[in-house]
Amino acid sequence: MSLTMEQSSAYVEKCVHGDPAACSGACPFRLDIRAFLDKVAKGRWAPAYKALRDAVVFPAVVAALCPQPCRGVCLRDQTGDEPIAVRDIESAVVRYTANRPAESFAMPPKAERVAVIGAGPAGLAAALALAQKK
Repeated sequence: MSLTMEQSSAYVEKCVHGDPAACSGACPFRLDIRAFLDKVAKGRWAPAYKALRDAVVFPAVVAALCPQPCRGVCLRDQTGDEPIAVRDIESAVVRYTANRPAESFAMPPKAERVAVIGAGPAGLAAALALAQKK
């Protein structure tokens, strides 16, 4: 499919400035892929990892196993380009930030207790999020 320059510009404009991005809508974790890729493009690996970590509790696992539903809706495909391989970029972000110190929050411990039932990914994610909040 051959596009004119105006048609190609319209696709790029829709992808970069449209709301919401089709790829983010296809992501089961609702990762803001536009913001994530913007941080990566600027070499801001730690903020990119934080954005990924906020959307996905286990970024290394997701980066290895993600079926990439975002590729099926990537607008670059309509311009004759190849869709962006977000999973590969996620893997790079995880790899470049592998030696980061653990996140620590200066929050006072809570007196209340919480029980998390289930040891699947959702239960582990909930337990980890609650532990970070003490």
